[in-house]
Amino acid sequence: MAFDPTQPWDDPTVFFPNGMYIDNRPSNKRGKLDDDDDEKTFFLNASSLTALSRYIGSAKKLLTNRGEYLNDLSLKDDPELIGEDLRREIDDLMVTHTKIKGDCGKFKEETWMEILESAKRIREYADTQGGTTETSYYATIIEFVGLYWEEMQKEEPDPRELQELKDSIIYAVNKCRAEIEVLQGKVTEVITELDSFKGTIEGHDELLRGNQNRIGLQLQKAGYDVEDIQEKIDNVNDEIADVQDDIDRKNKQISDARKYSWIGGLTGALIGEAVVAKFKSQLKALKESLTKLKALLKEYEQEQKLAVNLQQSVTVMKCQITELKDQIGPAKDDLGKLQGAWQLIDSQLEGIYKLVKFDTDNIPPVRMTKRQLQSIVDAWIKLEGEASDYIKTFYLSEDPEVLTLDEYIERLDNRLREIEMEERMQERMHKKLTIMA
Repeated sequence: MAFDPTQPWDDPTVFFPNGMYIDNRPSNKRGKLDDDDDEKTFFLNASSLTALSRYIGSAKKLLTNRGEYLNDLSLKDDPELIGEDLRREIDDLMVTHTKIKGDCGKFKEETWMEILESAKRIREYADTQGGTTETSYYATIIEFVGLYWEEMQKEEPDPRELQELKDSIIYAVNKCRAEIEVLQGKVTEVITELDSFKGTIEGHDELLRGNQNRIGLQLQKAGYDVEDIQEKIDNVNDEIADVQDDIDRKNKQISDARKYSWIGGLTGALIGEAVVAKFKSQLKALKESLTKLKALLKEYEQEQKLAVNLQQSVTVMKCQITELKDQIGPAKDDLGKLQGAWQLIDSQLEGIYKLVKFDTDNIPPVRMTKRQLQSIVDAWIKLEGEASDYIKTFYLSEDPEVLTLDEYIERLDNRLREIEMEERMQERMHKKLTIMA
C-alpha cells in the first residue's frame, strides 16, 4: 500500500531502505537453493554486477604481445612450429586483445568508478538515517511530525513552536531529497554509459569470433583435429562457467577476499578461491571441472599441444566477452530497480514536504514506539554496513592475484580439506555432547 502522509504514522517499515535489496537466488540450469542462500542481497551484489566486474577485470590482464602470449600458453614462438599464416592470425588476435583491454580499462576507470561512487553515496545517505534516534534524519522527521500534531491538539498552540517544528521538518526533508537527487544522477549516468559500452563489447565479440574461426581454420590446415578438440573444450568450459554462475548468485556478502583471480590465458579470470571456499558443493564442482580441463590439456600435450592450448585460450576469452555482453542488460535492469527504489523514497519525502509546507491542518498523529523508531535506525545501519563492505571488497579486487591453473586447483583442494576436517570435528563434538546429555 502506498504511503499516505495524512494518515496516522504507525508503520516503521515505510521508512526502511526498501528496494535496496533484490531477489538474487539461483536461476541457472542448476536452479536450486542451498541452505546458505539468502532471499535478498544488497543490490550491488547482484549476480549481474558481480559477473560484470569479473569479466571487466579479466580484460585488464590480457596479453597483447605475441611472444608473451604464447609463453603464457606454454608455447614457443617458433616459426617451425607456427606457420606464417597462423602467426599472422595470432598477431591479429593480439590487436583484438589490445582493443578489448583498452576499452574495458576505460570503462572500469570511468563507469565502474561511478558505480563505486553510488555505493559511497548510499553509505553516506544510510549514515544520515542510521546512527541513533537522536541523529537520524528520519527519526527526527517522525518525532517532529508527532510533536507538531500534539501541539496542534492544545487549546492554544504555540505559533513559534509550530514554526520551528515546521522549519526543522522541511530542512531535514530537503537534505534527504538533495542527497537522493545526486545519487539518482550517478545511477542515470551509469545506465547511459552501459548502453554505449554494450555496443563496444558487441564489436569485440564479433572480432573474437572471427579470430577464433580463422585460427581454427589454420590449425585445421596444419592437420590438427580441431572439431574434436573444440567439442571437448566447450564441454569443460560450460561446466566451469556454470559453477561460477552459481557462485555469482550467492547472496552472502564476502567482504574479506578478492572476488576473482587471474589464472592466465588458459582460463582467464576465475572467482577468488577464498570466495569459492564459502560454498562447499560449488568448491567441489569447480575443482572437478578444472581438473577435467587440466586432464584435457595433458591429453594433447605431446602431439596437439599447440592446437588445444590456442583453442582453449581463444575460446575462454570469447566466452568471457560473450558473458560480459550478456550481463550488461541484466545489470541495467538491476540499476533501474535501484532508481525505482530511490524514486519511491523521494516521492514519500515529497509527500511529507507538501503536507508540512502547504497542508499542516492534515498532519496526522505519530503512533510509533521508541523501539519502532530504533528499528528504522537499525535497518539503515545495516545498509550502511553492507555498502561499506562492498566498497572494501571493490578495492580488494582491484589487483587480482595471479595464479597458475595448478596453484589454483591446489588451493581449492586445500580449502576442501579444511572444510571436511572442520565438519568431522563438529560431528565428533556433536556426538560427545549427545553422549554427555
